[in-house]
Amino acid sequence: MGNLVVLYDDNRITIEGETSLAFSEDVPRRYQGYGWHAQSVDGHDHEAVAAAIDAALQNSEAPSLIACRTHIALGAPTKQDTAESHGSPLGAAEVKATKEKAKWPLEPTFRVPDTVRAYFKARADEGAALRTAWERRFDSWAERHPDKAAHYKALATHTVPAGIVDALLAAAPMNAAATREHGSAVLQKAADLVPALVGGSADLAPSTKTLIKGSPSVGPGRFGGRNLHFGIREHAMGAVMNGMAYHGSFRPYGSTFLVFSDYMRPSIRLAALTGMPAIYVFTHDSIFVGEDGPTHFESSRTCASSGRRTATKRRLLGGWLSNGPTGRRRFY
Repeated sequence: MGNLVVLYDDNRITIEGETSLAFSEDVPRRYQGYGWHAQSVDGHDHEAVAAAIDAALQNSEAPSLIACRTHIALGAPTKQDTAESHGSPLGAAEVKATKEKAKWPLEPTFRVPDTVRAYFKARADEGAALRTAWERRFDSWAERHPDKAAHYKALATHTVPAGIVDALLAAAPMNAAATREHGSAVLQKAADLVPALVGGSADLAPSTKTLIKGSPSVGPGRFGGRNLHFGIREHAMGAVMNGMAYHGSFRPYGSTFLVFSDYMRPSIRLAALTGMPAIYVFTHDSIFVGEDGPTHFESSRTCASSGRRTATKRRLLGGWLSNGPTGRRRFY
């Protein structure tokens, strides 16, 4: 996590007005409470921002947040620091006045000075050279470690065995049992065949049967396992799954009771809109879950969910393999 540096744009304006209307927390202190390395800078001071990024990169033990105090519509004579500039164009008159105030040419409408083009061209060339050097180092490493290189390639390209469908079909039990029991058997075989498959549950793995057997749990300073414990955090679980899917090397899954899918709807919606191959394992979709109290009562969420009820062996297998709510193949 020490590689993560977040720039927080603290312009203190929302669509309805100043953030103080509904927001008073100290964001850097909140992130310090999370264990982050936090800094505050003038977001318009380029040297200060660069120094803060350098300081963040020096901290390899924790992720970093840099709160950048900025002014929305900076330089606009009548619309700087206003809610109007948050959700609407400045307008031709305000743009003209802003350019005149900054002594910027009125034409062309969107002007990029040659010095700026040259700077970014030099940065692109520098980045290309760094990329080429990295590829050479990687090729050298791959020659020395062919087994590890093959494993890395399988993760990066989402390679799966040619006979995965038949293998998973054979692994699905034929006896009468809850589909989560059958699903666990399929999961164990899938984990054997697809090293990229990792996941867990929102504190319900003993019930959803979604632990990968024989693999340790991921924890502080321990990243060699494939079982993730998200705690009672359905929304965070969905967000973490999306992040892992965006990265591309892993195939994440997460599980909880269907009734609790409400708590992670924003994450599910984002995965569906962006086509992320996240795998959701929702169990206990019976009204009898309501015996545990009002928090477990079913409502209209079953109709709102776009998944499949895997009531048969073939549907169970299809739930793992086929295009699901996110529109992407599960493993490939």
